[in-house]
Amino acid sequence: MEPVINVEAALENLGGDHDLLRELAEMMLPDLDAYRSNLQLALDSENLKAVYEQAHSLKGAVSNFVAEPLRQAALRLEIAGKSNDINAARLALPDVLKAISAFQTALRELLS
Repeated sequence: MEPVINVEAALENLGGDHDLLRELAEMMLPDLDAYRSNLQLALDSENLKAVYEQAHSLKGAVSNFVAEPLRQAALRLEIAGKSNDINAARLALPDVLKAISAFQTALRELLS
């Protein structure tokens, strides 16, 4: 099973800078609740353009952490939004929300 955050790979991408990884984690944590609510609101209003944009932004934001489970879930939602496939988006959102929760927990553990 793939780790929620691949800390070793993230550190490698950041030149081994532990402080930078912690700083990024501190900046990312508050944004996750906004992603969660914005994605839910966009899907509830069937605004697939906003679903696409939010999923795309989330996917990019978590790439610094090599958070592959969340990146993959966000990619599936992004593709559904881009394809204007409301049913695929509805199926993908629960996985994204679950992955966001796991990512939040992993970030908190990283910061503790």
